[in-house]
Amino acid sequence: MAPQKSKSEKDKGPKLYEIVIGAILSVVLGALLAVVFLAFQPVREVDRMPSEEAREKGKVYYVAGAVGTAGQYNWRPKQAAVETGRSGTLELVEQELNQWAATTFSDLEDEAYDDAGMFFVAPRSLNFRIGEEDLQIASDLDWTVFGVTQTLKAQAIGRFVDSGSGYAFEPETVYVGGLKLPEVGDLGKALYEKVFEALEPQISSDLRDGWAALASVSIDENRLILEIP
Repeated sequence: MAPQKSKSEKDKGPKLYEIVIGAILSVVLGALLAVVFLAFQPVREVDRMPSEEAREKGKVYYVAGAVGTAGQYNWRPKQAAVETGRSGTLELVEQELNQWAATTFSDLEDEAYDDAGMFFVAPRSLNFRIGEEDLQIASDLDWTVFGVTQTLKAQAIGRFVDSGSGYAFEPETVYVGGLKLPEVGDLGKALYEKVFEALEPQISSDLRDGWAALASVSIDENRLILEIP
């Protein structure tokens, strides 16, 4: 007759709840590693978006908005019109937006974030590309986690919506590095709110007030159209 195992010996085996918890943790860890792997995949920068047939499966592409040459576009009078509330319609092309961004946010390239904590996201550059009906806002973001920093290209494609206190950019598609967020939702909005929060101090109060007073913000045929009441 085989000897019976003592109660203490029986208790040494894994219990059902331990197996379940282990399985759940394995799934969560696997999903987290997959997200990190995708995010760290390099983004392919191209001059124009390739056709659907020519795109490499699983690859994220990035087309930067045009910047133009200094003096080719004069965005300053248009900024002044928004700041002073000069009634009328303004049309801006992406070159004007990008020259404005290069001037307004130039200090961010050398900004130090030594006291920002163990986890923070810092924008280093900003680029606009205007489509037929939507806007792409891209930024090189420095992600710091427990003192380790990695730069990832973030892209958001969306439109402007009336938030009740002014027109705000609402992303419909968001990429972080090689990862496309499956649903933008609160996560994508929170990310870009964090970016805009870092950019806001660089923007004059007059421009912020003028933007909040706009009657309409729309995109049509590669133009950003502002209606000043």
